[in-house]
Amino acid sequence: MVRDRLAELRTEAARHGSAAAADEEEIDMELEMEEEGSFLGDFFEQIRVTRDEISQIEDLIDKIQHRNADLLIAVSKAQQQEISTDISTLNDEVSTRANRVRRDLKRLEEENKAEERSSVTLTKGLSADVRIRKSQHSTLARKFLGVMSTFSEMQAQNKQRQRDMVRRQCRIVDPGITEDQIDEVVEAGAETSIFSGKRLAEAEAALSEIQDRH
Repeated sequence: MVRDRLAELRTEAARHGSAAAADEEEIDMELEMEEEGSFLGDFFEQIRVTRDEISQIEDLIDKIQHRNADLLIAVSKAQQQEISTDISTLNDEVSTRANRVRRDLKRLEEENKAEERSSVTLTKGLSADVRIRKSQHSTLARKFLGVMSTFSEMQAQNKQRQRDMVRRQCRIVDPGITEDQIDEVVEAGAETSIFSGKRLAEAEAALSEIQDRH
């Protein structure tokens, strides 16, 4: 179910650019050209590294989605804390890798512009190498945009699910709690006076009873 939802999100993200499969095919085709003797060896190595980085981000997104699913069914505060820590670590890694990809794509773009200026000056037009470089960069940038769009939408949906979960817990502890107070609990990670002392014990007991019935 988790992977099915990720597939749906990626289908939506494809609207921001070309289909991912077509992008991969285009990259692979031109990488084969490099292996057959192109003079773009260093450039294609950069493309490989950046593409691998994007693939790592996709794997991290899968892990985050699974851990978010685990969080929704966690039965104790200790489990929730452990899972939340895992999710935070994974999110930090996505951020680090995404920033690295952005820097790499920016650098490639600047190099391509320099090559394009040189090509126009020397040949009065774009060389085949420059056209390949521009095509590779555009394809990889679209791929990255699609992956990050999927990630952003997944994060928004997970935040809403978590908020719904906290709302249910708050209603058990205090049926008269306001939406503003619920928002405070969500932002504070449920570490407020609403979930403390005797009330925390009562909430956990009530939640345990509900879980036992289902």
